[in-house]
Amino acid sequence: MSNDSSPAIPEFRDQRIGLIIFGALQLAIGCFCVLGALFTSLLLLVNPSNMPPEAQVDAKMMLPGIMFYVLVAILFTTLGFGSILAKRWAWSLTVVISWLWMIIGLFAVIVLVLVMPSVMSAMPQQGRANLPPGSLSAVMAISMILVGIFYVVLPGSFLVFYQRSATWETCRRRDPKARWTERCPLPLLALAIMLGYSALWLPFQLLYGGGVAPFFGKLVSGAAGVVLILASAVIMAFLAWGIYGRKMAAWWGTLVFWTFWGVSASITFSKVGLLELYEMMEIPPNQLELLKKSGMLDGNYLIASMIGGFVCALVFLLWVRRYFVTVHGPVTSSFFGPIDHQ
Repeated sequence: MSNDSSPAIPEFRDQRIGLIIFGALQLAIGCFCVLGALFTSLLLLVNPSNMPPEAQVDAKMMLPGIMFYVLVAILFTTLGFGSILAKRWAWSLTVVISWLWMIIGLFAVIVLVLVMPSVMSAMPQQGRANLPPGSLSAVMAISMILVGIFYVVLPGSFLVFYQRSATWETCRRRDPKARWTERCPLPLLALAIMLGYSALWLPFQLLYGGGVAPFFGKLVSGAAGVVLILASAVIMAFLAWGIYGRKMAAWWGTLVFWTFWGVSASITFSKVGLLELYEMMEIPPNQLELLKKSGMLDGNYLIASMIGGFVCALVFLLWVRRYFVTVHGPVTSSFFGPIDHQ
């Protein structure tokens, strides 16, 4: 007589084909990002002398875009192969990244709706006169639709598929060994990824931002700004590791760190305009002029977005606190409860 008293796992529909399809889609996104990085790099090799002043951008302004494309390409290529191979770590990371992707996308859509009309109206009158009637409205509508598809519909489709219990069960059976992504609940993994990404990205700011940072009512730059940015990056890296390890001290540290910078940035940009910030970052004058015309230097938008972002981050941080109090809670879970394996 067998001593195995574990409950029998119900039959389920294998999602191997779906994992391959969505994995191929992730690989396609990775390839698209590679092309984006190559295209942006190619623009640096083109002599911009024949381009209008508004379209001329220096190398350091394009560097963040190139680095972003490279990082995203590496991420989605890795996840694509992991999904095709039905790896558990690929399932966990895809769910987390898709949630972050869609939440950020919703903010991007809102910002686009608010800013796009001003950007279009900032176009030179001569350029707009040469366009067919209604073309600007068509461009705005197409841009919003494309952003909505890429930033909302696409990550939403990933979530619909990957958060199905059958998809997780397929990965669990084809990859029986528990992976590093299952050592903490998915919301904590998301928080650790956000902190880790910020820690990785902040040093790149020194390459194009000149080490400018807001600090309680003023902008600091030079050696002080560099130290402040690098120290923040190191702190966030430690916090990310602590969050992943479910350390309560890391939760408190994140709360203090976010509150510190949220208050500091809000105070600073209530007194200092974005124009002064961009001038200290040595943004080219032609780009500053375009930003002025578009209305994107309006401090009200910035303050509102910072306050909104801080409130959302604080609510999320308070929500995930339960995973530190209940140490033995579910490890493999969706954002809204344990995965249903039945």
